[in-house]
Amino acid sequence: MLTVIAAHTADLNRLLLGLVPAQQLTRERNLGVVCVWCDATLTLRPLGGRFGWKPAACQQCRDLRVGYAGAYLAWRKHTATCQCCRGRLCDEGEARAHDHRIAFARVGMGQGVFCTCGCRVDVESELLRPDVASVAAAPCYGHTRSCWGVGRS
Repeated sequence: MLTVIAAHTADLNRLLLGLVPAQQLTRERNLGVVCVWCDATLTLRPLGGRFGWKPAACQQCRDLRVGYAGAYLAWRKHTATCQCCRGRLCDEGEARAHDHRIAFARVGMGQGVFCTCGCRVDVESELLRPDVASVAAAPCYGHTRSCWGVGRS
């Protein structure tokens, strides 16, 4: 049981670091002096980092991203083991996808995501799935059908 919790915590921490907007990093954000998402300076919690990179987040921003990363991981875990969800979502898969959409919206990440194939898919699309083959540092997505023209923006 502890191994499962440790693995989930490691996945969650990895995804939190992957959600840090690299293009918006400043010296203060890199040093953990301000929140990497909102520049708040109070109640900062370290996110990890290495080699002098010390990102930190305020409790509110961290909680929002933990909710999103947790919803993504729960949906990804279900999708990896559910034969039905490789095509049409089962009831549990739909519930996990719904939780993911809500968490995604709370974080304010927009309407769409890029799949591993490079096409853009709306987060509301019934074709969107977490990419279960990926071990990337940030959430990765795929879709259930050929990407030729599907979900393109």
